[in-house]
Amino acid sequence: MLSYRLNIFGFPGAPADLNIGLLDQRLATKWVRDNIAGFGGDPSRITIFGQSAGGVSVDYYQYAWLDDPVIAGGISHSGTAFSYIPNNQSFASASFYKVSALIGCGSSGDVLPCMRTKNVSDILNAVDKIPSLPTLALPQPAFQPVVDEKIVFSDYNARAAAGMTIKKVKNPSCQCSEGLVMQDPNKTSLVLTA
Repeated sequence: MLSYRLNIFGFPGAPADLNIGLLDQRLATKWVRDNIAGFGGDPSRITIFGQSAGGVSVDYYQYAWLDDPVIAGGISHSGTAFSYIPNNQSFASASFYKVSALIGCGSSGDVLPCMRTKNVSDILNAVDKIPSLPTLALPQPAFQPVVDEKIVFSDYNARAAAGMTIKKVKNPSCQCSEGLVMQDPNKTSLVLTA
């Protein structure tokens, strides 16, 4: 298990820093490769696993790191690159600058030095004021992976058809009818929500 930055700290939308949270995951995977032998592991047999948003991360990984995959396989449970629409760069940048302006750091240019002086709580309070993109499914956070054509791509169907993915074992999976049946807390009957 690894920790990585989320929200504006992992996916800030700053013009030069888009998918830091995914880079955290890549760095952790490389650390495992470089150090696993010291723990009795085999660096040629690393498998990454993720569930839900973690499954999306695993799938993104398998499209992004073709030249040096590090891993022997990936398991995406209930999440793939097709699970939700990543932010576009203009929405991500506009959201970043709105937060920056709300905390008194301006709305253009290099605002990171100022933002780094601000309290985390103040930044998160400003993030709460930023609306998400509209969606037909579950609400998506304003600060999430962004299409950058390096780690997160706009054309997964074409990339998959062209075989532009790590040539390793993939195991996508899901819970059948996941989220379709919910219990109504006021009744004893089940409610189908398809």
